[in-house]
This record gives sequence, structure tokens and C-alpha cells, in this order.
Amino acid sequence: MTGNPISQMLDAHGIPWRDSQSALAERFATMPDPVGAPQPAVPIGKSGSFLPHLLNGLFFRPSSFADQSLPPLLLHGHVLAPKRRLSSVLRSWPMVSLQEARSALEPVLGRPERRASSNTRGLYWRFGSAWIELESFPPRLNRTSLGDPPPMQDPRVERACSVSICTGYRPALSNEEDELLRAYSPRFELGPQLSSESMEDSTPSQHLLEYVRDPRGRAGHVRGTIGRGDDGTVIFGTDQLYLVPAGHVMSIEVERFEPGRISGYAQMYLRCGRSPAQSKVISLSYAEDPDGLNSSAEQVAEWLGCDLVFKDCGANY
Repeated sequence: MTGNPISQMLDAHGIPWRDSQSALAERFATMPDPVGAPQPAVPIGKSGSFLPHLLNGLFFRPSSFADQSLPPLLLHGHVLAPKRRLSSVLRSWPMVSLQEARSALEPVLGRPERRASSNTRGLYWRFGSAWIELESFPPRLNRTSLGDPPPMQDPRVERACSVSICTGYRPALSNEEDELLRAYSPRFELGPQLSSESMEDSTPSQHLLEYVRDPRGRAGHVRGTIGRGDDGTVIFGTDQLYLVPAGHVMSIEVERFEPGRISGYAQMYLRCGRSPAQSKVISLSYAEDPDGLNSSAEQVAEWLGCDLVFKDCGANY
């Protein structure tokens, strides 16, 4: 069995995490979102074997902005500990549910990182681009002057621990794409990146997944550069390895923020998509000077033969 401990665990328990969103939506009937989100959720199995006391099974929230032929990156669920687990020492049901989920996952994934905010307590495991987060909302941290928070669609969720599983899925390179990558020669350096994570460990975004490819062991020479394949495919490496078909390229865009209470900066994007209504932007580069990307943006846009758009966004507050 290959992959990281999270993907291995999902595979071992038959979770269809590599299936497309459209295929999963056809196979499983939708259900109301347990926390009351307006869009229905899609369940993908009970998954009780590795997460006991899982309410409603694992599910995902379909995204209209994402390619439905690709798998969902984020799976969700809620673990509710049985009432008998409550004790005189630890009576907060959400915290008992958190411990219940931890007890199921820690033997497989090892010790987690502890996380906390003003109104949550949680645990976190990460392996490369995949991660799991457990989060509970203890009642004592969630009461305000306005009273208790509004009720959930499923009232049991208020006593449960939320489970978020990011599979870290990225499409594999096709044979043709692998050949493009082997012959890749950079045309421009993209300069400093917003993310210091390697392409191998950075988690992709669902709405950009159609342009992302798994870089493991194949794309070290692409990081921080942009170039083109023999067929015109635009190839670049920033937080991910991206391959954008030539016909999807629309424009280069630069957002410029003047100094305000904090320093100004500029950020350069590639706008791409199958149509203007489906267009997306992918970050290419960043500069601490509001005018620091003007020249490089002009060069890249001219090389791509696409529009160049400057957006002056005012002072940076």
C-alpha cells in the first residue's frame, strides 16, 4: 500500500476519496448539511470502523466553482461520544467527543499537534499535503452576551467533535504531461513566493485542482519559474505544480497596494479558465514594492500573448 498514513487509512476502510464529485453525488443521496449550510451535503459512507460514533458518516460539500470530474479534497464528519463516556471529571460533551475521536486516530496516525482558539479546542495531524483536524466547541467558551449560539440542523452536532479530513489529492501527470515536464526549460523567474512550503507538502485548492498536478519527485526544476511546453501548455511552480492549457490563458493581472498603516505590495496572477464565467486566478509572484512587478508582468503578458490588467487597490490597511 502506497501513500501517506491518512490515504492508507482511508483506503483500508474503503472510503472512495479518489472518486469524482459527480460520481459520488450520483451514487449517494444528498442530505441536509448537519451544521445548517444552505447547500446539501453528499455522504460517502458510514466510516464507523476507524471513527466510532460518527454521525451521518463522512460527507463533502459540493463546490460549484470546482471541476466536478475531480474528487473532493475536504471530507467532513462529526464524532459524538456516548453519554456513558461522560464523567464527573470531564463533563463537557464536546471535549469527551474530541477525546473519543483522538483515541480512534492516534494509534494509526501518532501523536497530534494540539490547537486552540478563543472558542475551540482541537487536534491536528499532517502528512505532506494531507491533514486531519479535530475541533470541539466547549459550551463554556461559546456563550456570549447574546446567549447561546444558534441551533444546528442536527442538534447532536453541538455535543460532537467536528472532523475535517483533507486528502491532499492531486491528479497524476499523464504520460504526455510527464514528457512536457522532462523537456521543460524556464522562460522567466517568478521571484519570491507567498508560501515557504515545498510544492510536495503544500495543500492544493479545490477550485484550482484541474490545473494542479502531483509534483512528487518530478518538478524540483520548475519551482519559482514559468515556461511553456511544446504544445503551448503553460507550466509553472509556485505553491503547486500547475499546468494550464494554452487555450485557457486569459490575462495577467497585477494588484497594487500603496503603503498605508502597513507596507504596500504587489501580487501577480494568471487568470485562466474554460470560459470567462468559469475563470480563476492563480498567484504567480509577490513583491513588497507596489510597482515591483510592473516590468515582469509586462514581459510575461507579452510572451503569453494575453491581456495585462493592473488593479490599483489603494492604501494597504
